[in-house]
Amino acid sequence: MLPVKTSYLYLIGSLLVLSLTTAEAAALKDPTRPAAYAGQQHTESIESGDLVLNSVVKAGRDAIAVINNNMYKVGARVQGVRIKYIGDSYVKLADGRQLNLFQSVKNSKGNIPK
Repeated sequence: MLPVKTSYLYLIGSLLVLSLTTAEAAALKDPTRPAAYAGQQHTESIESGDLVLNSVVKAGRDAIAVINNNMYKVGARVQGVRIKYIGDSYVKLADGRQLNLFQSVKNSKGNIPK
């Protein structure tokens, strides 16, 4: 059995190492955490006035559209425009625009294999 002083030294040393490791881990950023939680919001598309349909969630008659990372139901207004309809992969707005979940690629660079 170790003397009492040596046991306390091991205990204090272990606690010191553990506290240093915990402090370093707390300072690290989680690379999988969304930017909004880190206090950094991506507002590029919102500032330019573009509306981006991020996702659509439907459960029976209820539907929620996530536009510019905010949730909306039918009848709600996004940037002053009322949402008329939420489909499986699109949203119709009162001003005639339609937001699609998967935007098609219209322009490309380079050769496209046929």
